[in-house]
Amino acid sequence: EVLLRGIAKLQQLHPEVSGRLMCWLVGRSEGSYAELAQSLEISNRVRFVPPLTYAHSLAVMSAADVLVSLEMRQWTQVTFASKLVDYLGAGKPIMGIAPKDSYTEKLLESWKQPCCDVGDEDSIAAYLKRVASGESWPRPDDTIVEGYSGDAAGRKLSAVLGELMPQ
Repeated sequence: EVLLRGIAKLQQLHPEVSGRLMCWLVGRSEGSYAELAQSLEISNRVRFVPPLTYAHSLAVMSAADVLVSLEMRQWTQVTFASKLVDYLGAGKPIMGIAPKDSYTEKLLESWKQPCCDVGDEDSIAAYLKRVASGESWPRPDDTIVEGYSGDAAGRKLSAVLGELMPQ
């Protein structure tokens, strides 16, 4: 809902660029979201896409200009959203919408990617304006991506197992 309201705010404040924004919402969504998009008069800016196979979702991510991670409740480090690792692998800029001081916000900021508070429609609209204007920010640095590679994850797992089961 907050992303849809951000798109509506963008359309209200910057109609000259809002027409260049197309947002795909991939996954399960309630019919009420489509109704909300219609009532906010942004149906032409939003496409609701049913859940995709993992391989197809990776292709869609690769075709996007910017990927948006939307988190309405706060996760802990242990329940870190794996979607963010897929987003890293896609090599695209990432925009977060998450609760203030959430792990997702801290992580995205450490990757030098913007994260808006879930209640800040003005900030969301401002970043969407940058996307629509073709002025987004750089994608996460390759050194960050390498930290989540299979080799790096294997080394980390090996180190943890070594601590748990010393020889």
